[in-house]
Parts: sequence; structure tokens; C-alpha cells
Amino acid sequence: MPRRAVLCIAVVSLLAAACSGGADEAVREPAPAPTDVSVIASEAAPADDFPAEVVNSWGVTSFQGYLDIDRRQTTDHPYGPLGGGATTLLRSLDEQVGESQAIVVGTVVDISPAYSNSVGGGFWYAPSSLAIGWILQDVTIEVERVLGDAAGLTAVGDAQKESIVVTIFGGQLEVTFDESVDPASLPEGLEPGRTYVHSVAPNVEVAEGDRILVFFYMSMSPWFGAPVDEAMPWGKTSRAGQPNQPVGTKAVAFGNWHHLDADGQQITVQERTVTFDELEAMADAGLGQLLSDAVAPRSPNNRPQWMSDLRRDQ
Repeated sequence: MPRRAVLCIAVVSLLAAACSGGADEAVREPAPAPTDVSVIASEAAPADDFPAEVVNSWGVTSFQGYLDIDRRQTTDHPYGPLGGGATTLLRSLDEQVGESQAIVVGTVVDISPAYSNSVGGGFWYAPSSLAIGWILQDVTIEVERVLGDAAGLTAVGDAQKESIVVTIFGGQLEVTFDESVDPASLPEGLEPGRTYVHSVAPNVEVAEGDRILVFFYMSMSPWFGAPVDEAMPWGKTSRAGQPNQPVGTKAVAFGNWHHLDADGQQITVQERTVTFDELEAMADAGLGQLLSDAVAPRSPNNRPQWMSDLRRDQ
């Protein structure tokens, strides 16, 4: 029997307001909506292969639409038009080198279904936390050449990794909330027992088979159900008037992406062209120099200076 779903367009990474819909199939019996992060932490473990759906305390998060696509692109939208979009700040070449920990040339060989930043990839919502739910996709790159690596992100012992996984923002999730969920635990305007589509345009547009260059870095990121690190703001801080519900932390690789021709050996950034050999020399001299610690993941205490300035201005 076909599923009835109504599209909800979101610009930010929370489920946006009032869409309505329903699900015809029976939902497996998840536990009640959580009052503590430990409830989620015991429900699922990260998996290499995404299932068709994930069940957690809120209901069912489905990835089935992505599994039916033969050649994945980060811009795939199996549940309807993509909504919103992220603004990517255009950094200079020197800034990209200074803010990154590794530079890799390679070919995209796999793109995961979209998922939420939680253990198991299912929907979550914690109004008391400074962290919010994202939509993410993992892009696997077959490594052709490493132009620099300040933190050993591309190394396996004395050898080079054959592939790396870099995460991007954006995609779609279809979420069916269980009828037993307390409405007060959901974002405003969403109701138990109904199906919604959470949709955010990706900040990176790549497809399987694309040859690319990535400046990438590890980041300590909020991850619901993961171990809590109280050094992170979301691990110890609650919003005013809300009970404390900390969110865990996971290290994730993000990056700045550049498309390449099949045999190209250079990139151009803001009208400045540099060959791979020149970029390798730049990496030797300055990779990660704009971080407080060039070998540690980005965190609130280890971020590029311009990000710290923005934070102080808010």
C-alpha cells in the first residue's frame, strides 16, 4: 500500500513547522520519547550500511528513497523538491590551506543516503540543547594523491589510506512520528502519528565518478546519543527555561570542495591558479596554521580566528 507523505521545506536543520500527512503502514513499537540522552544512547550503534529505515524513540526515519538510486548525487531529492540551502563562505586559497588539516585529490566512489547527526542516523530533537539536528551525507573518496596532511588524517600506519570519508550538509529525511510520542517533545507544529519530510539543499554538489580536490579537517560535532563531552557547549549547556539534556560529541571530517577535470593538475580560487605541486609546497608551509592546534579536531577552542570573531559578534 503506498505511503502518503506531505513535503515540508526547511531552510535550517530542524524540521520546519506545520506540515500534515499520514502513514498507512504500521510503525514498529519504539520506546516513548526520551527524557534523557541515555535512552537514545542504548538504542542503536553506528552502522557502515544504512538500512531502509531507522526506529528510535520518536518513530521511524526512512532512507528508502535513496536506496533506489543507481548513481548517487548529493543533490538527489527522492521525497520532493529540496528546500532552503546553506550559504558557503568563499575563502581565499591561503585561508583554505590555513584552516584545513589535509588536502586530497581523488574520485567520488560512493555517497551515503541522508541521515541525521545521531547514533543510527534517525531523527532527534532536543529543545533544551544548544545543538540542533542536521541532515548529512557521507561522501567516500578514492584517494589519488595527498598534497599535505598535518594531522595524519589520510594515514594508516606508514601507508596512505585508499579512501577517505568526508561529510557534507544537506539532503532529505522522511520521518513518521509514533502515535505515543508526547507532542511536547516535538518541534512546534508537528504531531504524533504523522509523516513529514525534512529537506535541506546540500552545501556541496558532487556525484559518484566526479574527480575532486578537498581541503578537509576534523571537527568535534554534536551527535545525539554519542558519549557526552562536557568540554563542548552542547554537552553541558541548556537553553533558558529548559531542563538540561546534553548532546554527545563525535569527530567528523568536513571540507572545502573543488571540481577537477579528468586529468587536471591545478585549481583556481578567486582568480588565483595554483598547480598541485605548488599547493603541496603551500601545505608544507602553512597547513592548519590558522587553527590553535593544527593536529587536533576543530572545536570551540580550536577554530580559525575569523570564526572566533564571528562568535564574539553574535
